[in-house]
Amino acid sequence: FVTGENGSAVTVVEPGRRQVVATVAVGHVALGALVPRPMGLALSPDGRTLFVSNGRGRSVSLIDVASRRLTRSIASVGARPWGIGVSTDGAKLYTANGPSGDVSIVDLATGTVERRVAIGGSPWGLVVSPSR
Repeated sequence: FVTGENGSAVTVVEPGRRQVVATVAVGHVALGALVPRPMGLALSPDGRTLFVSNGRGRSVSLIDVASRRLTRSIASVGARPWGIGVSTDGAKLYTANGPSGDVSIVDLATGTVERRVAIGGSPWGLVVSPSR
């Protein structure tokens, strides 16, 4: 999976064939809406869902890996989310939001931001530890 910031899409590459096999648009842009700009990627623990942080779009897109289709978008997760990670139980999603200096914690069952944790220093990347 490869993010395409300017194309507002995720490209699926088949490594064995060394070919692009699909392109998945990460969202529809309404007049005056923020353009989704895919930046970071994370896979769910079961490998079925790809989570895409959409930078200036301030959103996260969920793609079904098997069907290669957009299944859901979560709006207003934070200011320019880039880094993205998912908890080992698949219940929470985390985004690093550089301009606002915080990390958003998203409840995936409800699709809402539970809270934002102030980090400072313009966080852009993150990794979720499997032991925490």
